[in-house]
Amino acid sequence: MKGRSISILCVDDYPMNLDLLEAMFVGEDFTIVRAQNGLQALDIIRKTRIDLVLLDVMMPGMDGFEVCRRIKADPVSQNIPVVMITAYTDKESRIKGITAGAEDFLSKPFDRAEVMARVNMLLKVKTLNDQLKYAYSNITNLISFGEEIISTFDPLHFDFIQTVTGIVNQIIATAEHIDDKPQRILVHFPELGASGTWFSFAYQADTLVKTILLPDIGTELNVPKHGSSYNFFNKTDLDRAEIAPFIKRVSQDLELPNNLVCCLNRQLSICALNYGRPVSDFDAEVINSVVAQGLFLRSLSRQITDTEDAFSYMLHALARASECNDEDTGNHILRVGHYCALLAVCRTFRT
Repeated sequence: MKGRSISILCVDDYPMNLDLLEAMFVGEDFTIVRAQNGLQALDIIRKTRIDLVLLDVMMPGMDGFEVCRRIKADPVSQNIPVVMITAYTDKESRIKGITAGAEDFLSKPFDRAEVMARVNMLLKVKTLNDQLKYAYSNITNLISFGEEIISTFDPLHFDFIQTVTGIVNQIIATAEHIDDKPQRILVHFPELGASGTWFSFAYQADTLVKTILLPDIGTELNVPKHGSSYNFFNKTDLDRAEIAPFIKRVSQDLELPNNLVCCLNRQLSICALNYGRPVSDFDAEVINSVVAQGLFLRSLSRQITDTEDAFSYMLHALARASECNDEDTGNHILRVGHYCALLAVCRTFRT
């Protein structure tokens, strides 16, 4: 999956002005969407993913100030930067635009270099806001899922693979058009088989599909001997020496990876692929936290299981030791143990 192109909505009632704005972005990796009035612009924003709006002020019917107010009043679109294009230079008009929620102003006639500089600056700010929004949503989902795991956590019947699958389901995109999440996640369980097993997770027709990959995949990755290592790679990084062999190998079984994050550990490794946006160190931290959470739950389960096994072994050892000295006492201990088990079962049924 390729990264989604930036979409810029140009709103002006004069087609010639729209042609001029569109010509300014020729050669840039932007998708230009056109609207000739405020109602049409609002309808496009409701139906299409828009990253920035260039909005003319003087339009018949609904002027640019009202369009801007409506964009900012909608929680879905309020983070979209709006640049007001105006022939007004008076302070009152600028104050009115700021009150409406506009992030910036361009005065007619405008210069291409100035337009590009302001657009790129606002797109960077929007990217940071989107990452913050994604971080909040992701952390909230993981916390809720973690609380659910803890409330139902049974260390004696802990299923490591099922738990990791549940965590993966919280961070993977459920549909292809979702840009903030990875479209595919690869998970390596070293404890399955001699060299471990790599699973691929991806949503198909609203269903999370898990498939087994060839066992030699991932041998190109440099897994640390102790602890975890994590990193992120965007499409401009895919030819780097440390990741290029893995990219080549994955591409033999799956689509070409793009914008990926890897967290490697000898007990559990996760690679999240094909985000619809550039990834950052934050995305790597999220995947690292997922790995740490899964390993913590497994470690806790094993410690409790080992404690239970040691306690059971100690009781049986004491019973056997009593049998050596007094067979009647030993049989009594065994009978008491059976009665306790029966009472526990009866209590369970009653509750």
